[in-house]
Amino acid sequence: MDPKGVVGSFEPFLARYLRLSEAIVGLSAGSIVLLIGSSVFHSQSGHLPWFYASPLFLLAFCILYATLFSSWIAFQYEGYRHGDKYKKYGYAITESLGFSSLVCFVFGYMWLIAAVTR
Repeated sequence: MDPKGVVGSFEPFLARYLRLSEAIVGLSAGSIVLLIGSSVFHSQSGHLPWFYASPLFLLAFCILYATLFSSWIAFQYEGYRHGDKYKKYGYAITESLGFSSLVCFVFGYMWLIAAVTR
């Protein structure tokens, strides 16, 4: 896990990854709460129109994937530091969760912008 085998050299990368995950979770959760909360003031029934459902689901999955990514990468690094080998499946899960959260974040926001500006 450590670049070029230097012990502890992954820790700055880990901190950046965790901060990026925190930012993505914060923005996604804030957007969901703001949109749902503002629906109380903008409609008689207090419900959002149906076309907001899909981008909100993408942002919710973004939160799920980013949270799982943060937990998984910290778990993998702890195991690595205690002598466990960093295996291919661990790397594949890390990459899948990280990029899935980014893709859901980007597409969720693009879809949300398209839905709001109709």
